[in-house]
Amino acid sequence: MKPEFRIREVTRYVITRFDERGTHPIAQVDNRDVAEQIMAALEAKAEVESSALNTPIDDLNFSTRTRNNLVFTCGLSTLEDLTKVSPEQLTSKRGVGVETLNDVIQLLNERGVTHRLGSL
Repeated sequence: MKPEFRIREVTRYVITRFDERGTHPIAQVDNRDVAEQIMAALEAKAEVESSALNTPIDDLNFSTRTRNNLVFTCGLSTLEDLTKVSPEQLTSKRGVGVETLNDVIQLLNERGVTHRLGSL
C-alpha cells in the first residue's frame, strides 16, 4: 500500500469541565503528553483556587463595618460563601446596604473570583 493511502489511527483526548450547567469541552488534543500537561495545569489551578476560596472573611481587607455585616449579620465565614450569595440575600439583612455590596463586589473582582453579585 502506498504511504499516501495509509489510514492513520488517531486517538483524541477531550478534556471537559463539569459545572452546574453540565459539561463543556475545554480542550481537544491528539497527543497524550499534551493532554496530561493540560490536566496537570488545570489541577494546579483548581488547587490554588480552592485554597483561596477557603480564606476567612476576617483575613480579607474589608472595613470593620463591612466585615461585621458579612460575618455577624449575614453569617458568612469564607470567600467561598461570598461567591454563592446573591445581592438580594446580602441587602435583605438589616444594616447591610449598597456600600457593603459594593465593597464585596470590588474585592471579588480584584481577586478575579467568579460571583453572583453583579458589577459595580
